[in-house]
Amino acid sequence: MYQLFQHFLNIMLLRARPQDLPGQPVVLWIAVTAAFVSGFAGFLFVYDFSAALGRSMLSVLIPGIAVWLLLRIRRLQHRFNQTFAALCGSAAVINAIAFPFMPYLFNAGADAQAGTWLIVLTLLIDIWSVVITAHIFRHALDIGFASGISLSIALILVTVVTIESVLPLPNAAADHMTSLSEPAFLRAGAMDQSTG
Repeated sequence: MYQLFQHFLNIMLLRARPQDLPGQPVVLWIAVTAAFVSGFAGFLFVYDFSAALGRSMLSVLIPGIAVWLLLRIRRLQHRFNQTFAALCGSAAVINAIAFPFMPYLFNAGADAQAGTWLIVLTLLIDIWSVVITAHIFRHALDIGFASGISLSIALILVTVVTIESVLPLPNAAADHMTSLSEPAFLRAGAMDQSTG
């Protein structure tokens, strides 16, 4: 398990490719489960159980479908297990890193100074998530880094819009939200990401 974590960490630090992960289905299921559980735990800070469950499921399912379609278009379906495991594993690690800040993130409006540093922290994690996803797409799809960035941002937007369309924010939850936007790493699972 430690070696698997090291693989994910190296991918997140842009030192390894998704193809460096073991291709066994069990690795994929471990990564998917970790992303789902960490995302669900993060969503529970602001949503009720059923909404958190639904959002966590969609935040894993939508990127999975997108990755499968992209790899199929490139005729690289054999890379699916490693690519999706890399996305889910890195999202789970990001969610775990962000998890201690979740109680403050959704209640930052009461303290302007805390709100400021949380905005900066959220932006840094979101940018890191985009870069990691771009890195994964770059190697999995054999494309340039700029194309990877574009696909990463597109994936976040599609995931967020789809989740908000299927499971719109309830009024009760909206009352508890601050001026901070819900972090993309959590809503999109790269993450969450996942985060969160």
